[in-house]
Amino acid sequence: MLTKTLAIVLSASFALAGSARAAEWIHVAIDKPGETQVKLQLPMTLAGTALAMLGDQAKIESGSIRVGNQDMDVARLRETWKAVRAAGDAQFVSIADQNADVKLSTKSGSLLVDVKEHAGGSTVHVILPNDVVDALLSGEDNQLAIDAALTRLATSPKGDVVRVENGEERVHVWLE
Repeated sequence: MLTKTLAIVLSASFALAGSARAAEWIHVAIDKPGETQVKLQLPMTLAGTALAMLGDQAKIESGSIRVGNQDMDVARLRETWKAVRAAGDAQFVSIADQNADVKLSTKSGSLLVDVKEHAGGSTVHVILPNDVVDALLSGEDNQLAIDAALTRLATSPKGDVVRVENGEERVHVWLE
């Protein structure tokens, strides 16, 4: 569960997140007590190489993003994002069922994703500046502009990008 969640979170963080100064470093902390503890401090100029660490968990090819067993079509994602941007600050998705509460919104120039699982208490919180998403989706045809998104991410304000908590396991991605 944590590995798949980490792949989703890192691909979103690197491909798509305070002070006024631009971020110079991206930090990733992974803590799985008794098993793994990882701390990465990467200059933003090297963040693109971090995508290679994801292996087969997240693939971007032929106009689709594959995360786990699900495809997301880039053209459809672009259309959806255009409508979301035009709507301004709002909560777009709110799903509550027996498994989890999921919220997707935009606020103060950022895309916010919050997930709270009921069983086990796992939480995911993602903050991505809208201009990072704009840059990612600025590619030609069915291509994502990952380099453009990373460049824009490097000019983003410092602060949290992703927090994942699953019991005692933690993943934290932030810009500094």
